[in-house]
Amino acid sequence: MIRSFTDLNVWREGHQMALGSLTELQNQLLIANDLNYIDPKSFDGIAEQTVLVQKLLNDLIRSIKNSG
Repeated sequence: MIRSFTDLNVWREGHQMALGSLTELQNQLLIANDLNYIDPKSFDGIAEQTVLVQKLLNDLIRSIKNSG
């Protein structure tokens, strides 16, 4: 539970870091696909999951911004 402004800032930073890591994963996935290291079906499934996670993280970040 967030108890102070400092805690809220830590949460915000953590979520932004998670979003950055997700973007890095998406880039690595694109490179792996371009180099044919993964099959197209696997690429599509994983890419779809990363988009879902990105939407969830963005919603969480937005809700935290609105609460503080």
